Amino acid sequence: MFQNFTQKQHNSAMEIRDHQKNGASLKSRMSKKNFQTTIVMKSFMSILVLCCFTAFPVSAQDCSELKNDPEMRQELQSLANTAGSDLMKCCSKWGGNNLKATIIWDKDEDGLCQTRISKLTKVITITMTVSWTGSISGASYWIKGRLLFNMENSSRKWEKISDSGGFQSGCGNDCIH
Repeated sequence: MFQNFTQKQHNSAMEIRDHQKNGASLKSRMSKKNFQTTIVMKSFMSILVLCCFTAFPVSAQDCSELKNDPEMRQELQSLANTAGSDLMKCCSKWGGNNLKATIIWDKDEDGLCQTRISKLTKVITITMTVSWTGSISGASYWIKGRLLFNMENSSRKWEKISDSGGFQSGCGNDCIH
């Protein structure tokens, strides 16, 4: 690649010299000089970008940072438990027992941590599964989704991913806001 770059740069320089020797006008020489400068700058930028991306590879996102911090894990679990309790109250007519909010710490199919904190948007995203046993039926119920907690105004939003069935449509959206 560098050899091709050097050869192209050399060929461009030779064309300009030949053009100047043949008595071309000042206007023509200036446009060739500007052309040469543009070629050199574009080539330099291409090399710079290439060097930056090869010298500094993007590291894989580490999802264990939040999980392994005991204080942060406790705070996130508290948010998940509160949302889980609200979901069960809104989505189960008769309530339930054995309520559990399980945070998902792994990466999603896009390689992003499913539970994360955005420094840019100031939003905590907790992907979780809320499960319980129906108090009358004894059946197991679950809802998987994302809790979005805005750290600036303490607002919450629920995005359902899937559920075990038997729930009113949008029951989680009405109680988490």
